[in-house]
Amino acid sequence: MAILLLLILAVGALTAWYASYKGYNPLLWFFATGFIGLVALLLLPNANDPYHTPSERARLASNGNTVGGVIVGIAFLFGVMRGCSGF
Repeated sequence: MAILLLLILAVGALTAWYASYKGYNPLLWFFATGFIGLVALLLLPNANDPYHTPSERARLASNGNTVGGVIVGIAFLFGVMRGCSGF
């Protein structure tokens, strides 16, 4: 159980670091951890790309953080539903 928790925290830290590197909110993406969150982050464009204008960077960051927020929301709802089901 402790190894699983450490693995989850390690993937969360990796996801948060990579989100920060790409110009997204690292705290939000930490909670979007797991395989789906990491794959989604890998597929998102780099919002820090110097070829983008500042307004494009802001739009990309906003869209990417929305994706992360949706993943967090879905994970939270599944957690609540699982907790209410008694399993």
